[in-house]
Amino acid sequence: MEYINLIFMSSIWELNHRKRLYKALNKRLMGWSNVIFVESPLSLLYHTFFKFSERVIPYFRNNTSLSEVKTFSPVIIFHQNVWKKFPFTLDLDSRLVSLQIKKFIKKNYINSKLIAWANSPFDYVYINHTNADKIIYDYYDNFSYDDSGNLNHFSDELNRKLIAVSDLIFCTAGIMYDFSKSMNNNSWYVPNGYDPVFKKINMVDLKVKGKIIGYLGNIRDWIDFELINKLAGALKENDYLFFIGPVENNISGQISRLKENKQFRHVPAVEYSEIYNYIKAFDVGIIPFKINKFTEGVFPNKFFEYIAADITIVSTALPDLEQFKSIINVAVNNDEFVDLCVNKTAKLKKI
Repeated sequence: MEYINLIFMSSIWELNHRKRLYKALNKRLMGWSNVIFVESPLSLLYHTFFKFSERVIPYFRNNTSLSEVKTFSPVIIFHQNVWKKFPFTLDLDSRLVSLQIKKFIKKNYINSKLIAWANSPFDYVYINHTNADKIIYDYYDNFSYDDSGNLNHFSDELNRKLIAVSDLIFCTAGIMYDFSKSMNNNSWYVPNGYDPVFKKINMVDLKVKGKIIGYLGNIRDWIDFELINKLAGALKENDYLFFIGPVENNISGQISRLKENKQFRHVPAVEYSEIYNYIKAFDVGIIPFKINKFTEGVFPNKFFEYIAADITIVSTALPDLEQFKSIINVAVNNDEFVDLCVNKTAKLKKI
């Protein structure tokens, strides 16, 4: 009996934020099974009207395989944002996805046992229609809550159902592990780790003379911009605040306002192989995340990136970073965070 590992993803392969993990997973699983990565479904309603050039055209040009992995891209009618408002649309789309998956497997992998890997509560509905032999849940975000920390009852219900039916659950943060373990004993705490990819650091000249306080990563609304604006306003004469990374549309206004401060700089996304060259230019690397129900489940990769680059770190009080308080600076409030970043009198811990 052959096995097929069907791994659901939250985006298309090229944009997936866990691609390095999935490449390693693909390499391991290929030794004894077939492996298919199911890309985020193509929404005929949303992508046709708003994302035609970047999503629809590539889908029809190259749908089934890449050099190192095999992918499958199902088509749906609605979109995740529609599902949250009108749950019946999720049921319709999930049936459509499951029909496509069953047809794909029947054509290419007949008589194979199916192992389904979920990475989102919404995957529960897909998988529920595919009759998978085993279900593995990659529980890497606190999906019961939105980015602002508000409980989403629909996502929470699906999340609980997925946890209940899973045969194995990997949890990346302690809060999620405790939650999952209370419902399913097959839960394991596997926090994020890091595998440095650099050979030699060639520090980038950021063209300023003074102390550089820097953030590198996705710039999205889990960042505490009230804190960032307070920090920007407290910078000393020769202090500079750098943000390096892509900006999500919904917070572009925040970055535009910060740019009015002459001591703030934004550098767009850089190649992953180059990130250490930028991080090494920081005097202080910051992790300025909001503290709420969603971010309580965040164990940021930038912590490991900063550690690998051997720079001083100042973070808000994320629960999974509390265990590292002996080597990094974990601020209990905004005033302490700013003080640690800008005041020479503050006693900074250095790695």
